[in-house]
Amino acid sequence: DPTEPLSTRERDLAHMRTATRWVLTGTAVVALLIGLIVWWQARQPTDQEKWDAAAAEERTQLRELGASDSLIAAFQSVVDNDGWHAAMSWLMTLTSADLPASKSSPEYGPLALPQAITPMILAWQGDTEAAIRRLQEVADHGYGWRYYIDHPFFESLHDDPRYQEIKRRQRGG
Repeated sequence: DPTEPLSTRERDLAHMRTATRWVLTGTAVVALLIGLIVWWQARQPTDQEKWDAAAAEERTQLRELGASDSLIAAFQSVVDNDGWHAAMSWLMTLTSADLPASKSSPEYGPLALPQAITPMILAWQGDTEAAIRRLQEVADHGYGWRYYIDHPFFESLHDDPRYQEIKRRQRGG
């Protein structure tokens, strides 16, 4: 009968059941949150996947610039065996003979690199001013560098407000 007063023991049991329900509910919520975090982390690309995607983009750019299959294979071999720094140095040795569809830049000499790669190399070499200047030029002329916007070679520029502004404009923000 609900009108009868509960004994102390019954009241304590009711409180324990309520507390147990809250603990179980809280545990389920925490488990759900942990599951969501693990699921989200599993969906994020690894550093290796990011580098692999960057290498694939580089190969595409080289192909678009008329590079031979053997030159593209050589690029991939340098990436695989010697790493990205060596690959970027290797790219800087290419000439218009290697990349017949490229355009050289009077400001940057005989480099026949895709327009978007030059600022990456400048940033990697630590020449922030030249990298920002070249990025601005690339962005103004629409050379399609937005595919490279988050490339690891731009890490040295991430805190530069000019880089952030160029990045924001390229993303349409």
